[in-house]
Amino acid sequence: MTICEDLWSIADDPLYVRNPMDELIRLNPDVVINIAASPFHYDQPKLRRDVLVRNAKKYKLPFFYLNHVGGQTELLFDGGSMVVDPEGMFLMR
Repeated sequence: MTICEDLWSIADDPLYVRNPMDELIRLNPDVVINIAASPFHYDQPKLRRDVLVRNAKKYKLPFFYLNHVGGQTELLFDGGSMVVDPEGMFLMR
């Protein structure tokens, strides 16, 4: 299981010194479940899809992405939950 931006260190400018997925992959998981509270913005759906596809292909694992839905204070959460197979194909949105 990963939390929110643990998957976002796939880019050329990583968020962490050590990539959480590189640590997790050492445990030989069968799937990765990512729980997130990623707020809505116009480009967010495409960014999420790209991050999930890149992770799935890199680690050759299915990814289950579960995002918060609703509002909290001034933030809106659009859901956008999805499942991606190890080849980066979307199985469910």
